[in-house]
Amino acid sequence: TAGGPPKPRGRPWSVIADPMHCGIDELWFDRFRLVGPMRLETPMRLRVRGPMEFSKVRLGLSSGKLMAGRETIFDGLRLDVSATVHPLVPKSARRLALFRFLSGRFDISSRAASLFFLDAYFRKTPWLHFNDAAPGRAVLVLDHGKLQPGTSLEVTNKQVDMVILDRHLTGDGVIRGIVETADGAPKSTLTARLHSFQIAPIDGTRPFARGRNAHLVATSYSPDLANPFTDVHIVFDQPDAEILDLSFYNSLFPPASKFRLLSGSGTLRYHLEGSQAERSLHGRIDLDIHQASARYEDFEMRGGFSLRTALRQASPREMPSDISGTRLDVHAADPRWTASFTFPKARMRFSDPMAVNASVRLEMMDTRPLVAMFDALKGVPSWLQRMMTIPDIKGSVAVTARQNDVDLTDLDVTGRGLHALADLTLGKKSKEGVLYLRFHGFSVGIQLTGTGKDLKLIRPLRWFEIQRAQRRQAAQQGRR
Repeated sequence: TAGGPPKPRGRPWSVIADPMHCGIDELWFDRFRLVGPMRLETPMRLRVRGPMEFSKVRLGLSSGKLMAGRETIFDGLRLDVSATVHPLVPKSARRLALFRFLSGRFDISSRAASLFFLDAYFRKTPWLHFNDAAPGRAVLVLDHGKLQPGTSLEVTNKQVDMVILDRHLTGDGVIRGIVETADGAPKSTLTARLHSFQIAPIDGTRPFARGRNAHLVATSYSPDLANPFTDVHIVFDQPDAEILDLSFYNSLFPPASKFRLLSGSGTLRYHLEGSQAERSLHGRIDLDIHQASARYEDFEMRGGFSLRTALRQASPREMPSDISGTRLDVHAADPRWTASFTFPKARMRFSDPMAVNASVRLEMMDTRPLVAMFDALKGVPSWLQRMMTIPDIKGSVAVTARQNDVDLTDLDVTGRGLHALADLTLGKKSKEGVLYLRFHGFSVGIQLTGTGKDLKLIRPLRWFEIQRAQRRQAAQQGRR
């Protein structure tokens, strides 16, 4: 009757099947789809509008595939599962949360295992990615979705395909994974070793270097498939790789610099480390070049250089990376010349268009390349040329390099009998700016324009200071 006591609810209905034996052609779980003739044996307990449980699952697949949407993750798949599905309500076990209800042993082998599945391991390290597919085997031992000791992975691939930062490494190698106990907790270790490899830019296929025995190690103390690998730490080591095409590095020089590497031989080394917490890489990139030739405009140089890039923070390729502490040592053979350049503060974007913002300290054997860069020797008397070639040079400059121009500001150089100041802009077709030189008691100002140069002999330092102030004021107004 209306207003009477509520009718007591009966005992929930339960469905018990013990055991079930059946054949299955497709099995869906979230966006993943297992396709192929499977045999399934399991007891089932199901409470209507409540949890379901499969306490002892045996699933076998002799040949099939695992798909994520339309992408095949494992082809030619063999699967042997002995597991438990703990009590769960399906609507609370969506996506990765499903793994929290899984325990047991999953033996997986495939003739074509897509390395797409490693993205879960490296999902919070965006500067590292694996491509391609290869034969492989994995044994997963789970306890409520967490990988346990006994878990292993091995993928042998003649075409390992790996992207790290803005470099594309391909070669012959093997990827292995293992879970073991360390400090009383499960620890996962994934290694990728390339026995032989070649390096190309990320958007290109032509290699510029090749080598042997590159090695990547990734470790995690959170091997949880429901919340994958939140504390991954990565170490990448690449021993000396042979430079095949030195001109590749011309992409790092803006066209406005008018500097080009022509040829040479040498080696390239990487040591990089990073973690999920840092969201970036740090380490060193060493480039040693011998018997190189380079050209600045019509001035050709021969020799070599050693570049020690201190990578303090390497971000995804479209963002500037902190390379403060980098050092460049240069030696030329004909004519003999040496110099070193250090970068106390520097940020560089390696992608196209390249950009650099750096403070530079320099030490040079003498001023020959410097005055050639300023175009200050052409057309001046020979006695003035000899006077402008000054030994024991030290100085500093701020460099801002973009795709179409390079700004050199606050150039301050001293040497034996020399003091030079300059603010310059190097463009694609011309250079312009102001330069002050004092050497051997003689002072001169030089104004460079798109059409030539003009020497200033009357109060040149005062003229230079006025011109530099006007240039900077104009630049500030242009940025407003």
